[in-house]
Amino acid sequence: MIEGILQIVPIMVTAGLLGAAASTALNKDERSWEAFKWNCVIGVSASFLIPVLLTTVSSNVLQALTDGSAARIDKYLVFAGYCLLGAISAQRLITTLSEKVLQIAKDARTTAQEAKAEAEQSRESVEETKQVVLETRASAEQTKKVVLATKDAIQYGIKEDDLGKPVPASVPHLDKALVDAAFKTDDPWKGKFDGKAEANGRRLDAEVTRLTDLGDTASISLRVISMDPLRPLTGTVQFYIHQSFGKYDPLVPVIEGKALLNLTSWGAFTVGAVCDDGTKLELDLSEHPDAWEPWKSR
Repeated sequence: MIEGILQIVPIMVTAGLLGAAASTALNKDERSWEAFKWNCVIGVSASFLIPVLLTTVSSNVLQALTDGSAARIDKYLVFAGYCLLGAISAQRLITTLSEKVLQIAKDARTTAQEAKAEAEQSRESVEETKQVVLETRASAEQTKKVVLATKDAIQYGIKEDDLGKPVPASVPHLDKALVDAAFKTDDPWKGKFDGKAEANGRRLDAEVTRLTDLGDTASISLRVISMDPLRPLTGTVQFYIHQSFGKYDPLVPVIEGKALLNLTSWGAFTVGAVCDDGTKLELDLSEHPDAWEPWKSR
């Protein structure tokens, strides 16, 4: 390629000088040595712009002369003719080519900006799609929790007003006087189960999920588990929930070492649980880290 460039440089210089002479001769008003000198400078400069011109018009003449292969003589003659013509009309060539190059640069900048805008739109579209997927997943998860709560409500009779129904005596039941006194308060089980969520190797915890699709209510998954691997939880657990559920004391069997109770609630309340031979557990849902206003104050 270097060899090819060294071959075309003399052509450009010679054509520039010849074009300057022709331009001076064609201008009858300025046939002076001073005009010729300036025409030489402009002519040679214009000749060196011919490669730029050929590139803008996608000509393969320049490539044929500089790629290292043996170029035909007609390619050199064509290139020399371009350079000579450019030198003769140097001023117009420089002006026209400058405008063309600037226009190409402007078009390239516009194309780049459009591509950037399209990429930004694509990114926003992807983000919107991701958001829709996340919202769909969240809605599906909420629906799943509601289904579980409905299932437990049916299984344990929580939605039915059957307080007079006898409770199996697998765990000690609360004294009737204590229950009657508790129901006179808005949060009946607050402080009735020693105020601890963990005792005697057992723990009561909860998962609280905000259900925005259901009037800003909450899905509550209550769980009692053993914290002592040598003393797994067995039998049943008596939960004590708010009296507004109808059945305030559902008895839940222990399955695979844990007792689970799923609910949906409009507001927070204190949960009590009794397991084993009378171990008491208490959990205030209004203090749960996932509780929010106004749900936890209702």
